[in-house]
Amino acid sequence: MDEGEDRPNSREGARSPPPAPAERQQSYWEDEDRIRSLLPMCFDDGVYPMNLDPREMTVQGREASFTLNTSLDEIKVKWLKERTVSVIFKENARFLPKKVKDDTIKAYEDGWILGSNMFPMETRRGRVKVEGPNALSYVAKSREVATYMIDEGGAEITLRNVTYKIPFKPWMTRAEFRYLRRAEDERTFWVIAVQVPLDDMPFIYSQVERAIDTILYAHPLDADPERPALVNARFDLDPDARGNMKDKLWINTSTGDRLEVRLAMATTLKCRRCRFHEEADCRRGNRHAEARGGDNLFQADPAASTTNQNSRGGRTQSRQPYQGTSRPDHP
Repeated sequence: MDEGEDRPNSREGARSPPPAPAERQQSYWEDEDRIRSLLPMCFDDGVYPMNLDPREMTVQGREASFTLNTSLDEIKVKWLKERTVSVIFKENARFLPKKVKDDTIKAYEDGWILGSNMFPMETRRGRVKVEGPNALSYVAKSREVATYMIDEGGAEITLRNVTYKIPFKPWMTRAEFRYLRRAEDERTFWVIAVQVPLDDMPFIYSQVERAIDTILYAHPLDADPERPALVNARFDLDPDARGNMKDKLWINTSTGDRLEVRLAMATTLKCRRCRFHEEADCRRGNRHAEARGGDNLFQADPAASTTNQNSRGGRTQSRQPYQGTSRPDHP
């Protein structure tokens, strides 16, 4: 056997390094003060620690996976919980552009944090990490600032004569958030009628009640009052009615149309691009595939699509039929 084949660091075949011998993890709790002194340098000043134990690494193809040292990770989480606040954007604040969301945090800092006699004069602005369309993490420069914001519970911030109510919550790891979300889903049962056709909107409430169960609460249609729209309809129902859940409603109109309304709940499969369906059924994804010259997954069923001929370029484009009343076809 060639000598090079026995070397543990050989990259032949892009194989993963063999696992290290089983050994007891190093405990960093005795070194907690030093580790905690490195974290502000990273989060506040952008100075990355260069010698923190990455623990285990496995390689598969062009991807590497790390398993963190348990005690080191727990020290990091403990520090973040002391210094970080989850800022939630709801109702009219949810649809704000990222820059405006950043401005709301700066406005809050200007009004309540910077220059306040409750905090040291040298207090600086915190760091902002956008976590999604309706949430961001705010890493405060001091533990006192984070504690103050959580105790306040939120703020009303006015920008350009518009007031936004923004709640403040304690920061959680993603695993903790998933657990909380699952517990919330078990306590509640909501149904969303996705992309309700315009000519079924007056009937969707009674249809959901007839198909599933009595509706306890109908959520307002206008999530953003500044941009009223008729898109999805959300209803809260009795959790005991989960067994009556339906995936689709079909509506036959007096004009001969057959309308489809998809229903979604907390456990409905979601694609990465949008929500409430599997990726194979994603219309957005299929439109992007068409733009790249790919096959449209919906073309497997000719009756499920229509074809338009582009007179300028001679290109054929496939699109989904409108799920409502359409104009008469011309000969």
